[in-house]
Amino acid sequence: MLRQSCDYVAWNVAFCEHVLPGETEMTETLRVLFVDDDPAWLNAIRRIIKRSNPGWNVDYVDNGLAALQMIETRHFDVVVSDLNMPGLRGDSLLSQIAASHPEVLRFILSAAPPTDCCHTTNSPAMEFIDKESSAADLLFRIASGVSLRRFMNGQVVSRLVRAVSSLGELPNMTIRINSGESPVAGSASQSFIEISCPDLGLEFRTPLNG
Repeated sequence: MLRQSCDYVAWNVAFCEHVLPGETEMTETLRVLFVDDDPAWLNAIRRIIKRSNPGWNVDYVDNGLAALQMIETRHFDVVVSDLNMPGLRGDSLLSQIAASHPEVLRFILSAAPPTDCCHTTNSPAMEFIDKESSAADLLFRIASGVSLRRFMNGQVVSRLVRAVSSLGELPNMTIRINSGESPVAGSASQSFIEISCPDLGLEFRTPLNG
């Protein structure tokens, strides 16, 4: 069962604020659907979200079929589903949601190892979350996933794509966002965009946050 961590966290946008302040500001109400046949777990996460994330618009259902019916009549940003449920399993549920609503972020919850949760290499879930994770970790992962999706759909990525396209035909190029530690010892961590063109021996690196 989900541990009710004392570290109750509010809506966490630290990820997007660190990566690109102002570019991924969250102004919309987040709609989340939790699916689990364990009523105790659903009640626990309901209490935690009510206290820590009152701005979220959240629904809770205890089976996959009810989740499918609900998602056809309401918009959701995120679906978090338990894996092992009677009737429709969580992975099958997320596969159907991926086919009909690919814009919805999908997370699988399970106490089993991640390797036991996917029957194919193309998992329908965006991310596996250990069901024994703390409440803080669970909510932060959801928030980070939404932040990343909105960042990828934002103006910075669009401008980058247009700029690269305007250069015409190019040799192989790799563009990577690195949110790791600063390469300078003792310095604060920074997020960088890295562009490399091995065929020409070119590399470019610049911080995203100033």
